Amino acid sequence: MSVWKTLAAVATSIAVLAPVLTIAPAAQAAGPAVVGRSDDREPGQGAESFSMLGDLDAQVGDVLTPGQMRRNGVDPTTMRALKNDRVAAESPDEPDGQSGSMLLRATNAPVLYSWRDNKGKTVNLRRNINTKIVDKHNLTWRVPRAVTQHPNKRWFVSGKKYSYQTRVLNVRCTGRLWWRKCKVVGSTQVLTSVDFRTNTSDGRAFGVTTAYCLGYAGRCPSYVKNAVNV
Repeated sequence: MSVWKTLAAVATSIAVLAPVLTIAPAAQAAGPAVVGRSDDREPGQGAESFSMLGDLDAQVGDVLTPGQMRRNGVDPTTMRALKNDRVAAESPDEPDGQSGSMLLRATNAPVLYSWRDNKGKTVNLRRNINTKIVDKHNLTWRVPRAVTQHPNKRWFVSGKKYSYQTRVLNVRCTGRLWWRKCKVVGSTQVLTSVDFRTNTSDGRAFGVTTAYCLGYAGRCPSYVKNAVNV
């Protein structure tokens, strides 16, 4: 077979195969999530939820930026508290060494925990108040500590009484790496009241009188006490 006949045969084969051969379009690369756009899909497998206490101008449905989360003491990658002053450990006081049978009726309950507020004033939490906020309001002692140390607002009530208020956000994150999106799905305002009077049986400021969630008659939602930066 001559060279020309061979080339002609190859050309004919290519012409026959051409209709069968198709080039698959390149898969479209996924881009980063649009900033400020909410993902309205239901949470699927792999979605993570957490809560955080913070001074953020964010509403339910808003998407939080990594910078907002870091400024409020939360690592946007691990969803855990950063090592900073917001979550600095405070050593709780040991209960007073008096037994219940030895306490006089006029004696104030012993101080269980003590810390300093955002103004450097000592805040005490007594046993009976701690029992109340745990059993009635579904909180732990760390919640009034966080609220008084990092309030969105603090105001004078009367005498030596002050109130503190801050917000806890419930956040759901979906996606990974650059496509990770964290959206606010709930929000609760938490209030703590403190009485700094010292006309007590032990001479120490009375301390926290109550801590509760605004808009809730009893128990706060569990995400409040479980906030990662409380």
